[in-house]
Amino acid sequence: MTEREVVVAALVVAVAAGLAIGAPWWLSVGSVVAAAVIRRPVVVMAALAVAAGVLGARAEAGLTAPSGRVEGVATLVTDPQPRPGGVVVELRLSGRRFRSFVGEDLSAQLRQAAMGEEVLVRGSVVELDGPWEWRASRHLAGRLRVLAIERVGPGDWWWTAANWVHRTVDSGLGSFDEAERSLFSGILFGDD
Repeated sequence: MTEREVVVAALVVAVAAGLAIGAPWWLSVGSVVAAAVIRRPVVVMAALAVAAGVLGARAEAGLTAPSGRVEGVATLVTDPQPRPGGVVVELRLSGRRFRSFVGEDLSAQLRQAAMGEEVLVRGSVVELDGPWEWRASRHLAGRLRVLAIERVGPGDWWWTAANWVHRTVDSGLGSFDEAERSLFSGILFGDD
């Protein structure tokens, strides 16, 4: 492909992803196979457009969740953040991400929890307020009003390993003052 064709392909992908037009998965796979076999720039652009549209539609579909009661094992996708009256946490339940404020009465279960750990949760899903762009950037489908929560396990091994590294580094920062500790942790682990 020439440079001009690459630029056109990038624009086509951006438009297709923005439109997020859904299509059957087999159409996406078929177009990619056709592009690999035929190897013509127009066919490659068409395959990229179909794939981007399908993936965009799937991503947007994950931003909505039916309201109602839910129960199951959820994975924490953020570390619980202390707030006045409880903690704020994002979790994944049944393939969707939710933001939740867990009140003081239940937050003791989460105070020492870390991202990647699993919790048994019962609650109800409601619409999440806030700008669409912010919700989309966080992949949030709604707000989960937690009625009961209980830690059930450390989660997958890679989260356990990452949390071990995080806790080990944190324990080694004991000689730093609060500002230095915060700066060093932000540089090393990211600042959210």
